[in-house]
Amino acid sequence: FYFNLLQELTHFFVYTDSQQYQSAFVNLYRVLEYISYSFPLIHASHFSNFLGTFDAFRSYFMDEKTSELKFFEAFVAKLLQGTSYLNLTTKFNFSYSDVNISINCFDSFYGLLKPTEWTNVDRSLFILDVENKYLLKLFRNTRNKYFHFAVGGQRNLQNTDLKDPDVFFKLING
Repeated sequence: FYFNLLQELTHFFVYTDSQQYQSAFVNLYRVLEYISYSFPLIHASHFSNFLGTFDAFRSYFMDEKTSELKFFEAFVAKLLQGTSYLNLTTKFNFSYSDVNISINCFDSFYGLLKPTEWTNVDRSLFILDVENKYLLKLFRNTRNKYFHFAVGGQRNLQNTDLKDPDVFFKLING
């Protein structure tokens, strides 16, 4: 487990260092997928009684089609319930030397969530703020709408939609 996780993180940093930001995002997403199921298991292994562990674990599943990331979202929400962390915000700054790329990246990223899910939208400064409770959804939507390109159905981000995909992923990889 830890070897594979370390490999994915290492590839994220190597790709980031070599300015291959799309590839870096893929590895960062793979880290998320890797921990999305294992961290709740590790956490549940620390319960002192079996019934408490089973009930806690079962509560993370919404239905039989619950994906690993939905499972992880439920785990994070329950784990951090009563804290302020999920209500804090994360800022994404899409300012770039080429204003057309800034506009393009800002608009593309903005479209990944519902307008009501953004806490601050400043198009003049190319800044988007989102509450932390939406970060996993935003991360999943980014992957689904760009890398899981499907013809028909939902509107996806096409290569022609992003003026410079590596700049886009550089700005969101942080």
